[in-house]
Amino acid sequence: MYKNDPKYHHTIGGDHINQIYEETNGNIWISTLGGGLNYLPLGSDNFKCYTMQDGLPNNSINFIMQDDSMNLWLGTDNGICRLTHNKDKLLQCRVFDLIDGLPTTEFYQSSFFRNKNGRMLFSSKKGLISFHPDSLRNNPYKPPVIITDFELFNKPIQPGDSTKILSSDISVTKEMRLSHKQNSFSFEFTAISFINPGKNKYAFKLEGFDKEWNYRNAQNRIATYTNLEPGNYIFKVKASNNDGIWNETGTSIKILIVPPYWKTNWFILLCLLTSATIIYLVYSVKMQRLKELEKIRSNIARD
Repeated sequence: MYKNDPKYHHTIGGDHINQIYEETNGNIWISTLGGGLNYLPLGSDNFKCYTMQDGLPNNSINFIMQDDSMNLWLGTDNGICRLTHNKDKLLQCRVFDLIDGLPTTEFYQSSFFRNKNGRMLFSSKKGLISFHPDSLRNNPYKPPVIITDFELFNKPIQPGDSTKILSSDISVTKEMRLSHKQNSFSFEFTAISFINPGKNKYAFKLEGFDKEWNYRNAQNRIATYTNLEPGNYIFKVKASNNDGIWNETGTSIKILIVPPYWKTNWFILLCLLTSATIIYLVYSVKMQRLKELEKIRSNIARD
């Protein structure tokens, strides 16, 4: 018996099963209510669970269907999802919802059909939805992304203002220099893609601080960093279009946060030299006094 166990990573995502789908190669896909989509390879007891963190529109999967191209189609409580996968690796997740023309995003459990011509039919709360997967074309455009705004402590920075940070618009700025007191800032960005722009996705990373990419949707296009240590950083951002096609090139900007003078190399070196000089002078004075004291003792001994 397979049951969900939060303590272990490879158990099934939920105990409420909606559907079990077996592929021709024997691999099994299981839809759950609240536990996402679960994959069980042939001959294995270890599940791979896909959830909203992996791009699914909802963790309640009402049905699973496969088309002639071996893509999986999922009906959820928040739209239809097409999954492209290779064994247990999720390659792409395309979500169809109201923006794409669906009359609703809620679908009934185990209420679906695919005819001999490959046409799919789904039962929803607003009637029967029918289409052929081949009629849906992917958008191949890889959108460029630009940085549209820069804020310092939540205040917009403009070229030539009193801060003197920007000499030109942030969208064409490649480097910036900040003082150690200017270490909390944010960038806003957008993709140049106007086909369903609400479905564009974004990923950003501050090299020198972030270890992994941070992923955001079109409603959250701001990256914020606070209390950064002095040093060199590179802010990078990339974007995808509505079909999940990424432009991996993206854009970037170099950031130098200058340390305070007491943390600079020249100041530390000056302190070391000063300390060494003081130690040397103290030592010299002490040695001179010892020599004078020894001389006095010698004179007394001769008398």
